[in-house]
Amino acid sequence: MPAPNEYYALSLLFLTPLALVITQLAHPSEPGPLLLDRGLETLIGALAGIAVVLATHEPATLVPSADET
Repeated sequence: MPAPNEYYALSLLFLTPLALVITQLAHPSEPGPLLLDRGLETLIGALAGIAVVLATHEPATLVPSADET
């Protein structure tokens, strides 16, 4: 049985293009603005995620091993 993250990856590969095709069929428009909007939203989301990680990440501290003491 595949792990839940494999189901998630499979659903992203199938459902995202399906949703875009259904939207295009329901309301035909130029693909350029849609691609630009998708790209900008992805970039903003990635930058927000990186900012959260940098703001909440605590640097690791090195602990000496028993051999070094």
